[in-house]
Amino acid sequence: MDAVACRCESPYERLARVQGTESMHAFVASLPASYREVVILREVEELSTLEIAARLHCSVPAVKSRLFRARSMLLATVQKSRGTSNKARVQ
Repeated sequence: MDAVACRCESPYERLARVQGTESMHAFVASLPASYREVVILREVEELSTLEIAARLHCSVPAVKSRLFRARSMLLATVQKSRGTSNKARVQ
């Protein structure tokens, strides 16, 4: 998950991108092991769900379920860190 710099990127944009990457690493690290594992295999190692299932000795539906739950947890964590939510706010 190493970020690639763009030549047209300002130092401030690069800093924001690097900090975002570091934050995402921390968010992924905070996942329970079974969810963290499928996210890394899928997003970092770019394995298919079938390949992940074979490596983890589980079914493809189990991999898909773990990926869905992991992504949901990551979204909630990112939203919480930014102070946003999908729910309507009461004023």
